[in-house]
Amino acid sequence: MTAHEQAQAYAAKGWHVLPVGKNKAPVAGYGLHSSTKDPETIKTIWHKHPDAGVAISCEASGLVVLDCDPRNDGEVTLKKLCADDPAFAQILASTAQVDTQGDGKHFYFLAQAGTLYPGSLGQGLDIKHRGYVVAPPSEGQSGQYRWTPRKSPWEIAIAMAPPQISRPHKTASGTQESASDSELPSTAQVEELRAALHLISSDDRDTWISVGMALKTANAKGKKLWLEWSARSNKFEERDATNTWESFRPAGTHWKSVFTHAQSAADAFVGRLHVHGKRVATQVILSQHPQRAGSVLDAPIKPFTEAEANAAQLHPRMLVEDYLYADLRNLIAAGGVGKTTMLLHEAIKGALGLPIWKKKVQTPFTTVIITKEDSREILIARLKCMMDQMALTAAERETVFARVWAVDLVGETFKLAEFSDRILLPHFGNLDKLILRCKPLKPDRIIFDPLMSFSVGEGHLNDAEQAVVEASRYLMRSFPGCAVDVVHHTGKGNARAGTTDQYSGRNGSALPDGSRMVAVLIKMKPDAFYEATGIKLGMGESGLMLSLPKLSYCAQQPDVYIHRRDYLFEAVDPLDKALREALSNENKAASKNATLDATRQSLLQALAALSYADDPRDRYPSSTRLLEAPGVMGKSTSRKQELEQLLAIGAILESPLSDKQIAEFPSKSSLGGRMTYLALPLDDV
Repeated sequence: MTAHEQAQAYAAKGWHVLPVGKNKAPVAGYGLHSSTKDPETIKTIWHKHPDAGVAISCEASGLVVLDCDPRNDGEVTLKKLCADDPAFAQILASTAQVDTQGDGKHFYFLAQAGTLYPGSLGQGLDIKHRGYVVAPPSEGQSGQYRWTPRKSPWEIAIAMAPPQISRPHKTASGTQESASDSELPSTAQVEELRAALHLISSDDRDTWISVGMALKTANAKGKKLWLEWSARSNKFEERDATNTWESFRPAGTHWKSVFTHAQSAADAFVGRLHVHGKRVATQVILSQHPQRAGSVLDAPIKPFTEAEANAAQLHPRMLVEDYLYADLRNLIAAGGVGKTTMLLHEAIKGALGLPIWKKKVQTPFTTVIITKEDSREILIARLKCMMDQMALTAAERETVFARVWAVDLVGETFKLAEFSDRILLPHFGNLDKLILRCKPLKPDRIIFDPLMSFSVGEGHLNDAEQAVVEASRYLMRSFPGCAVDVVHHTGKGNARAGTTDQYSGRNGSALPDGSRMVAVLIKMKPDAFYEATGIKLGMGESGLMLSLPKLSYCAQQPDVYIHRRDYLFEAVDPLDKALREALSNENKAASKNATLDATRQSLLQALAALSYADDPRDRYPSSTRLLEAPGVMGKSTSRKQELEQLLAIGAILESPLSDKQIAEFPSKSSLGGRMTYLALPLDDV
């Protein structure tokens, strides 16, 4: 069945459906609360979106679904629950089931009226009731959703939801459970909770549920914190979050356990968060997030001291002498020039501590490439080709693999910047998640490739660039001594003009002005590369120039000329001025000779073609007729000069017209008073 046919079949069972994409998100314009079971509406939806998958709105359809995700240890949790309760295992086996794209399971049950369902039964076991589930035959990123053989709702009855996955909506007294006022957090504790939540990711559903259940004991204060924190996730949907909040029935938990979550995240994250009892001091948490610690003007302005002056350094850590420092660098290049492959070359050299472009690498360093353009597979394939052509030993290859990393975000919505109250700011949620994952790698250089895929687009120019600058500096504070590279594309006009100044990138000026280093990579024409280096490029070779228009921590450096042969990159010395001028003159002379030769050949070819013309004025042409003939190349002066040369050397002859030839003309006036014509020597005719 197609998705449309299956959607109609679900609707016939009274289930409400909605269209979804491969990312499991609803198709634009069709959210959870616009789900439908109307056949005509369904027909219209899938006529407009024939490739859409189908999802089922659980609550509207009277369903509750148990989602077992093996990637989050759901199978382990489910196995333990079944072992502890054989009756529960028997109910699971007796109801409709779906094999999901991620090798997981969906167990379908009929929801019971007046029953509230929790968000989770444990690690990797989510309960879907307020939301929706993707249903067969939808295609996901990892595969297709299919009804388990002999377990479809057309082959087996759907069981009522077992009591094991439900909680009563009310207490025996008929009132909802509520924390007493004496147990609610104070104003100061609310701020501490808010600071602690900054260390916890809201993207992981199990954590989201656990933190929500803990905050439920803080009543209205907890709900405000919950929604504020939940909104940091790209998965956030306010109505769904509110409904999930209402489903929580706290038991054996307390809002203070949020600090335990923060402690665990911080230990893995920075390894130095201190806990005072069950509470984490706000200033301690904020010290890990200097961007959120308030303004420098919140405290008195401090005077300079001798100790501060003695400890100060003129530049940050140097990774590559007179080339790369632990600060923000903007690499600009047009598409297809080879910038990503060149950066891989630098990463290999840096990992091995070898010179980069003949510049000293201070100590071997680790590179992490955050990519939204080239996949992990492509990067490792290029890396292998480069190591093969460099003839690295097994030990050197192991070193490269230990110090060159890639984070493949192709197809994900990860951004460095976001809108907050219509102001562009660093996306702290994404940055914290990235820092958490990169911390164990101890990076010395982080590369974002390409910049525009990590920004909010080209419609906001300097604000978007400034947010990226601030996001990069936030990363550098979390990784002291680390360089951050953002790879930017050249603007169209700049690419065509071959500009190499710091403003050669597209968009505004905030990024190059905020970067302490700017590099511009261009592909040179073969003649220009020959004039600069004396190297004539062969098949499969190219010449690159890496210009360094901005280097804040050292003297201005000359352009770097790079000879690329397949996956090998080599810095080559430029020629001195006198030799470059000589080669330039040689190229100009060769170009001129080539042009004249082309003009000469075109005259001979045109004259040969005219000898077969029907018109006697073309068959026996004058000089003017030949010079204006189709296919003759060059300027008029060049044509005349070359014709004179050809006449002088006898390559073209000026012969007298015979009486017979004159008789072929319609009249003497058509001769124009001439008695000769141009012809090729007899041997050439």
